[in-house]
Amino acid sequence: MVAGGGGGASNNIGNCGVNLAGGPGLTTLDGGASGSGMVAGGINGNGGGANFGSGGGGGGFFTDGIAGSGLANNNGKSYLNGGIGGTGNNNDFGGYGGGGAGWFTGGNGGGGGGYSGGGTDGNYPTVQFAGGGGGGSYNIGANQSNTAGFQSGNGLVIFTWSGAPSCPSVRVPVTVTVNPTPVINATATPSTTCNLTSVNPCATGAVSYVWTGGLSNCTPFVATTTDTYTVTGTDGAGCAGTSSVTVTVTPASGVLAPTTSNQSQDHGDDFNINYYAANCDLIATVDDGAGGNVLGLTTSTVNVDATASFHNGQPFVRRWYQITPTTNGSADVKLYINQTDFDDYNAAVVAPYLPLPTGPGDAAGIANIRITKNDDGGLGNNPIGSPLR
Repeated sequence: MVAGGGGGASNNIGNCGVNLAGGPGLTTLDGGASGSGMVAGGINGNGGGANFGSGGGGGGFFTDGIAGSGLANNNGKSYLNGGIGGTGNNNDFGGYGGGGAGWFTGGNGGGGGGYSGGGTDGNYPTVQFAGGGGGGSYNIGANQSNTAGFQSGNGLVIFTWSGAPSCPSVRVPVTVTVNPTPVINATATPSTTCNLTSVNPCATGAVSYVWTGGLSNCTPFVATTTDTYTVTGTDGAGCAGTSSVTVTVTPASGVLAPTTSNQSQDHGDDFNINYYAANCDLIATVDDGAGGNVLGLTTSTVNVDATASFHNGQPFVRRWYQITPTTNGSADVKLYINQTDFDDYNAAVVAPYLPLPTGPGDAAGIANIRITKNDDGGLGNNPIGSPLR
């Protein structure tokens, strides 16, 4: 806080005029004008003005007051320059930051010091014996008391406590604990995959996690495009950290797995996903309906034999499948057979067994297709229901 001092009075002037009080210290940032109103006070923390024959202007916070044409150094100095009062005649020295009188004996009053100095004017004979303007204050508080200045003595600023209780409380040390930012580790399994497959995003290092893209922590989702996902983890202290992981999605190759292959995926509820061999060569498609049984970790295997063969007296194509979920439940399954698989079957299997399609236009051959489901391992020996057409 910088308190504005009162302006110097104009007194001890005998028969030359009347005694005029200096202006009071102000609550405004700007210093007051001289008593004549002709010389402005300082603004923005600068010293106040002065005129011919006058004492000096009051010093501000940043710059000195303007010197009058009376005695040398009659201007008040700024706070940054020491705040010394100006020199007057007959011991009419300015108080802290204020300008002294410099005309006749007593003469005009110097401008009051403060954040912005007050102005003063002694331009005889136009103006005689004007009181100095009060200095401006810098105070963010609301309780200010300003009193009219007078010539003798330095200014006095009194700070009082008006709150309850009447005395401030005893100082109590406060410990501030700065917790470290949690280190979040984000992973995606797998991070490189084929189109329409299951990916499991997981983060560790915190208590709760929020993922971009609508993902949930350690809950699989179906990846369709390459994207970067960011997770924000918050620990028990409320501190948060982030981590990101990129999932790269490769399109399907457009061909079937050429050899015996398998893939395991975490098959979530309502997932319609593909299972692939290396190079995104397709094995099968499994569509688990919404709201029912969740298949869980599921392995889709395609077995590609050298040629068509027989099992339990029935011929079958050389490409056959095993779909093994963690939890059995209903699902739509798509199995894929090449035309070369049908051609191999037709070459190896003869009457009385029915031929399979020789091409997409062979309606009779297509009608001969049958699919047998077994619920045991390998080719199985426990068919479920009638063969599917």
